[in-house]
Amino acid sequence: MNRPKLPIGIDQLTVRRLTVGEHTVDLFFQRMGGQVIASISDHEEGLVPLIVRS
Repeated sequence: MNRPKLPIGIDQLTVRRLTVGEHTVDLFFQRMGGQVIASISDHEEGLVPLIVRS
């Protein structure tokens, strides 16, 4: 992701059960001040990398 953004008026967004390869993850985006923070939660064992570029 390059500089994640949210639309005006939306301060947080959750994408649930996104399939990435053989894994299922939840992605969380939250506005904090002038930036948006992205985080990930795994549903299955194993690692799924989250790369955020700013």
